Amino acid sequence: MERKAILFDVRSIQRYIYAANKLRTNIGASYIVENLFSETLVKVLDKNFNGSKDLKSWEKPFYAERESTEYQCQIAYIGGGNAMVLFDISVDDDELKRLVALFSQKVLIKAPGLHIGAAIGILDFSNNETYKNSRNKLFAVLKQNQNNIIPTVSLPYTGFTQVCDIDGEVASYYDDQGLFPKERHNYYSHEIVAKANAVKKSNDKLEGMFAKELNDGEYSFPTELENLGQQAKKNYIAIVHIDGNNMGVKFSSCTDLSSHRELSADIKEKTKKSFGRLLASIVAEYEDYKSNKSLNLQEADGKKLLPIRPLILGGDDVTFICPAKVAIAYSKRFIQFMAEKSEDINTEAARSIDCCGGIAILPTKYPFFRGYILAEQLCDSAKEKMRELWDENNPDSGSGWLDFVFLHGEQAPTLKQILAREYKAALGNMHFGPYCVIKNTAGKKADDDHMLDKLIECSKQFTLSKQYMQKNKVKGLRAVLQKDEGMINSFMLQLNIIDQKMPSVEYKYINSATGWGTGINKGFTPYVDAIEMMEYMEGADK
Repeated sequence: MERKAILFDVRSIQRYIYAANKLRTNIGASYIVENLFSETLVKVLDKNFNGSKDLKSWEKPFYAERESTEYQCQIAYIGGGNAMVLFDISVDDDELKRLVALFSQKVLIKAPGLHIGAAIGILDFSNNETYKNSRNKLFAVLKQNQNNIIPTVSLPYTGFTQVCDIDGEVASYYDDQGLFPKERHNYYSHEIVAKANAVKKSNDKLEGMFAKELNDGEYSFPTELENLGQQAKKNYIAIVHIDGNNMGVKFSSCTDLSSHRELSADIKEKTKKSFGRLLASIVAEYEDYKSNKSLNLQEADGKKLLPIRPLILGGDDVTFICPAKVAIAYSKRFIQFMAEKSEDINTEAARSIDCCGGIAILPTKYPFFRGYILAEQLCDSAKEKMRELWDENNPDSGSGWLDFVFLHGEQAPTLKQILAREYKAALGNMHFGPYCVIKNTAGKKADDDHMLDKLIECSKQFTLSKQYMQKNKVKGLRAVLQKDEGMINSFMLQLNIIDQKMPSVEYKYINSATGWGTGINKGFTPYVDAIEMMEYMEGADK
């Protein structure tokens, strides 16, 4: 049994969402990408395909034998930046090309600047093997089209037109409605306008999705970076990117479209539940933040603004921003919530999901896209550590890891270069991450020295000046760890003389006399990370 198919995808999603340093445009762009197919594509098919159609089928389990011949047009699935639409084998190819063209035109109007791709082919549902093979061929055609077709999706800049201050595109729209509250009566590109106009829809959708956790409208999400809750004197935010581990392995067990769709839906539900738990924990701590003034919390339109804003919340891929002070705590909790087993999730593979994350801590006005790229690189670094311990034949060998780095002013563009230039010392590398959040229970075990809780405790003890080390000595330790072993030994001797000491956290492979690693940790020290983290661990020990 064969059906014709159109496979759509969205290209360069991250660049589209994070290109500008305006939170409102990031929010709006994320909403546009997430709802492009479920809103715009569905409307195009509904209005322009004259045969029988079922445009809600993708929301239900798919049974090829019963449903695939019932309609001439049927959406197979939408998710992960892709959409697949099935058609009766009798539908002419020219009709499919016409629908692709109509959808592309609509995207140019509704989402200027967004790149999409499409491929047309045939899917064979005769059995699981023929389906997988024909699906792979369709994806191969899509990939080929991506490499060969590079459409122009923005107005060309002629040199005589004004440039948009936000994204550098042609400023073809005059705003007199106040798209950006503090910048009325200005010229913007149509891409920026489309993103800004989607902000309210995004907030409404989020508040509806998490109405219970937000106490039915008492709390809301900020739409400006300045309203996240960071302190004026410590004006740092964190971009957090968290991704599920070995998701390809989970989906490889899906032998048909029905199981693929069910697993995808359950993973999305697991992510939503875990993020809801995170929000509930933040709401529970809200008054504590206010009483101890650890965060500069804001209000808008009669609602309390939360110190967190999700930008991507779909499938196993999550990105959010928050004040740097709480980034470690929020990331740690979310990874733990994802790993905990949820019995109310139907699919076994989605009940517990190991994740890795990356946290880029940077000044609020730092280029946002660079911060996101760094967060992705940190997440990849954490995944590399996870894969060292992963045994594909043993599901209990999964583990969750987290890595972070601090950006101060102009620095190298990649994580590798930053570590080489900013964290290089005479005795090795002063960055000890990634850190283990969820330890594996089978196979090759994670090293206890790299447990995140151990780093948090070490950092906490650095702040206890009466019990361990005065603040000026902590700063001195950060500097002396870059020196040779002789200078380090001299510093440690001085500590003993003035009755001060290092944190009492026990590291198995760290020489307490020098602060540097031995054995499997030779050439690394955890103390620089612990010192840098002192200002950024609010609630991390919970």
